[in-house]
Amino acid sequence: MAITFVDVPIPESGCVQKIAQGILWLRMPLPFDLDHINLYLLEDGSNGYALIDTGIGTSKNLLNKVIRAIFHSTEKELILFTPYFNLPTALSRDISALLKRKVNITIVVGDKTANDFYLPPSEPFSKIGALPYLYETILHKFVKTQKRHIDNGNLNVYLWKDESNSFHLKGICSDRTKHLLSGHNLNPRAWGLDIENGILIEDPEQTIMDAIDNEKQEILQHCRRLTGPDDLETMDDYPQPVKKLLGQAKRVKVDFIIKRFI
Repeated sequence: MAITFVDVPIPESGCVQKIAQGILWLRMPLPFDLDHINLYLLEDGSNGYALIDTGIGTSKNLLNKVIRAIFHSTEKELILFTPYFNLPTALSRDISALLKRKVNITIVVGDKTANDFYLPPSEPFSKIGALPYLYETILHKFVKTQKRHIDNGNLNVYLWKDESNSFHLKGICSDRTKHLLSGHNLNPRAWGLDIENGILIEDPEQTIMDAIDNEKQEILQHCRRLTGPDDLETMDDYPQPVKKLLGQAKRVKVDFIIKRFI
């Protein structure tokens, strides 16, 4: 299939421009140096449009609201894919509530060595290289807190690792009928600072589930299921520069602040 490029005028701020049948381009103004974002409206077949891209911040972010609505409406099974395990407080509480309701939850996250920022101990240390270890400490605490749900099978946490490849998969599947394809990392930075977008597929007839199941199995081939916090390394196992940096951050209590921005 060939790619066709369209030549249409750039819309005025706050105005829409038709770029193809059923597709509108909206240039939305922003009140800072990044003075606009581009949004796209797709005709959804019901005399309305689906908005692609969603704004910034926590209180007015439509994508955040959609994510929480997916969580709240899940009755049987929720599957999350995220490269960085550092859930916003709201989603952590939602997951705890779902587990209490006996909803089955699967979380697939990249091993620290599959993180974009990971630096092998053989390479010169950089402060940014401590981030994958910080994410692992957060995951360790979560797994420890939720171990009883791991033991009873309601919670499955998988760690992805495939040689030296990185893991950057993101998405949500709920009850095999709702699928969110998104750039959202499900972390505080995406929740409150970044401008994220997403496409929500509602498939009550489960017409795409075979493809999704096949994709999930391909992913899980490179995963190991965590049975508890002992399956993860701790500060005592980390390289000395990482141990020193994370220890300093914890002592002066800036680790809490850092976690809100990663």
